[in-house]
Formats: sequence, C-alpha cells, structure tokens
Amino acid sequence: MDLFSRDDERAVSDVLAFIIVFSIIITSVALVYGTGFSSIREVRDGEQKANAERALEAVALSMSDLVKGEATRRGGSLNLGGGQLQVDESTDIEVVVDGTEVTPDPNPVGSFEFYVDDTAVAYESGGVFRRDGSASVTVLQPTMKCTGESAVVSLVAVTSTQGAIGATDNVEVTMAEESTELLYAETGSGIGVEVDVDGSDYTTAWERTLEEQGWSDDDTGIDNGEMSCTTDRVVVRLVVIELTYGSL
Repeated sequence: MDLFSRDDERAVSDVLAFIIVFSIIITSVALVYGTGFSSIREVRDGEQKANAERALEAVALSMSDLVKGEATRRGGSLNLGGGQLQVDESTDIEVVVDGTEVTPDPNPVGSFEFYVDDTAVAYESGGVFRRDGSASVTVLQPTMKCTGESAVVSLVAVTSTQGAIGATDNVEVTMAEESTELLYAETGSGIGVEVDVDGSDYTTAWERTLEEQGWSDDDTGIDNGEMSCTTDRVVVRLVVIELTYGSL
C-alpha cells in the first residue's frame, strides 16, 4: 500500500516548484540590485568627477580675466555635490635666469583644489590639473611657454584665510586680485632660464606640460630640480589672487 496518495505527491511537487521559482526570483533580484546599483554608483561618481573638472575650468576662466588685467574681481558658485574645496599653499615655483633667482624665496603659488573621493582637480598657477590616485593629467595648460625667441612665465599665486569646506550643494567663490608684479624682463642672446616646480601633487602632469611648451628636463625630471630652456627674451610676472568661499 502506498504511503502517499497522488494528491500528496502533487502537493509536494507544487511546494518544490514554488521553492525553485521563489529562489530564482530572489537570486535575480539580488543580481539586478548588485549590478544595477553598482552601475548607478559608477555613473554618479563619474559625473561628480566630470563636474569637478568643469567647475575648475570655469574658475580658470575667471582667474584669466584677473591675470590679464581685464577685471580685479570675479565671483560665482560651484556645486560641490559632496566634494571638498580648499586652498593648499604647498606648491612652490622658482624661476632662475642666468643663475639668479628672480622669484621670491619661497614662492608658494598654491593650489585651489576640488576633491571628490580619490580624485582631485586643481587650479595651479594658471593651469588646471586632475589627479586620480598617483596619476595626474593636464586639463588646461598654464602660460609658461619657451622658444628660442622668447620665454613667458606667468605665475599665479592663490591665497586664502579659509580652510577646507565640504558641501552637497552650491558654494559661493570670490576671486580678487591682490597684486600684480613684473618680476623680470630682459632681451639679449642665449639667456638661460630654469623653472623648478616643488611640492605639487601634479608633478607628472607639470613635467609633460612644460616639455610640450618648449622646456627640457635634461634627463633630471621635475622631481629632481628644474626644467630649462635657452632664449633671447624673458618675461616673468606674478599675479596674487585672494580667494574666499562659503555656503550660499
């Protein structure tokens, strides 16, 4: 005699089928949740970093008006989107002409930096640089060109009495020209010019950029000292810009 009736067998089969279907649904939901939210996070993070680049490019455009003497003050807002903004005065740029330093010692040009997770985008002496981990690239080149005919070194120092600020929405940024000084100007023949960038978090990008603008590292690299060139005319100027920033 059978211990189970056909009705019992059907009931067991229905329970097993339900368990299998329910397991498939739960597994599918878990996979979609994991991969979907991971993709959403990647898109969000990528957009935050792209926003940081756009924000610092806008800052560079406003700074350029001050550097060119077209304005003495500029302002606007930046959407930090959970990032941080700060002025770091650790970057120092030294310019030497025919063996004589023509920049103040020290000459902290500093950085105006926008941090998002492990990515930082910075305005540094007229250029915009991006760093992901230890790797750095140039977004906008600074004005530090050198050819056999002329060398133009336009330094921009940023200062602030404020510390780092973090926000999820907009912050107001004000830029004001503090001073503009012609540090050196000479016309001659075979003038040797050296540029030393020290303390920057974007040294790799600086080295590539200066090489693209006519400077040579003489196989020493920017980390070990200077980039150099020989020219017939030299102009070195320094613009100091004070930054204030805070919540709207």
